[in-house]
Amino acid sequence: MKLLFIIALSSWLNTTLTHPLKVSVSEMTIGNNQRVVIETRLFLDDLTDHISQTYRLLKPTFHTVDSEGTKALQRYINQRFYLAQNNQPNRLKITHTRFSEDKKALIVRLVSRQALRGNQPFRVKNTLFFDVFKKQKNLVNVSGTHQAAHAFSLHHPWWQVK
Repeated sequence: MKLLFIIALSSWLNTTLTHPLKVSVSEMTIGNNQRVVIETRLFLDDLTDHISQTYRLLKPTFHTVDSEGTKALQRYINQRFYLAQNNQPNRLKITHTRFSEDKKALIVRLVSRQALRGNQPFRVKNTLFFDVFKKQKNLVNVSGTHQAAHAFSLHHPWWQVK
C-alpha cells in the first residue's frame, strides 16, 4: 500500500513541471477522537479555472478559509468529496489552506464534521474534477493505525475503508 502511494507521489511530483496528468494526492488520518483529517493537494491552475467557471467568479482566491474562492471550493467539496457511514454523509470542512512552495498546488486541510462511529467501516467518495477531466485520478493514502491507499477514478468513485 505504501508503495502505491510512493509511486503516485513520484508521478505527481514529476508532473508538476509539465502537468499533463490530472491528479490530486491526499493524506488521510483518523485521530484518536475518530475525526478524519485529510490534507489534499490540488493543481492550482485546474482548480482556479474550474471554480471560476462553475461559480462564476472572475478571479477566485484561496488564501484563507474566508476567501471567495475557498468558500466556493467548500461548496464543491460538499458535493464531491465526503465520507459516509451507515449511508449517512459525513461532510468535510475546510479548516486551512496554503500554497505549495512552487505555488503550483493548493494544499487544503479538511476535517470531518462528525466523528466516526466506533470501529465501523466507512466509505469515501472522491469525484473531484471528474466533471471536467474524464481521466482524473484522486489518490488517497491513509496513515496511522488504518494504513491503506486507494486511487479513485471516474469508474471507481467510492472506497470502503476498514
